[in-house]
Amino acid sequence: MRQASKIYGGREYAMHIAGNEMSGYHTGYGSLVGMAVGARHSHLDNGGYSIDQSMSGEKIDVNLMAKSLLDEEIERCMLNSLIMCLFARKVYERDNILRALTAIGHYLTDKDLTAIGRRNLLTKLRIKNALGFNLANIRLPKRFFETPSMNGMLDETTAKNIIQRYGELISELEE
Repeated sequence: MRQASKIYGGREYAMHIAGNEMSGYHTGYGSLVGMAVGARHSHLDNGGYSIDQSMSGEKIDVNLMAKSLLDEEIERCMLNSLIMCLFARKVYERDNILRALTAIGHYLTDKDLTAIGRRNLLTKLRIKNALGFNLANIRLPKRFFETPSMNGMLDETTAKNIIQRYGELISELEE
């Protein structure tokens, strides 16, 4: 969509987020920001919609939303490295994963799984950054702020604040 709007016009209404296709749902800040900052190839590897569902009706806490998105991203990077189906991710509780790995001779801890997810996330982000991605350059489609989400109307400043906080949390991971 981004490339098509560059060629044919319509940038002001092109519905892409950071160059990626958007999802077919509009659940709130988790979904919107998750699609913008995620280390995935598309909206299909973003759990922001689930975070929106779990926080439905609550006042948005920028720090909590950014931390929840980051934690979800780390978990998904770990699950992806084990070639697990994200649609069934609730089945793959950490204890189940550790028992399965132990059964085949890989003795890891819960802490090891988190370290794997963090390392994979940071690797993906280094690649994205080397290819020109920058959180500061994210443009969010205005339409997201003109139509109600599952959690009501969204505020662009709040979305940008979540993106900024997410970037700060990523910087802390890199230290």
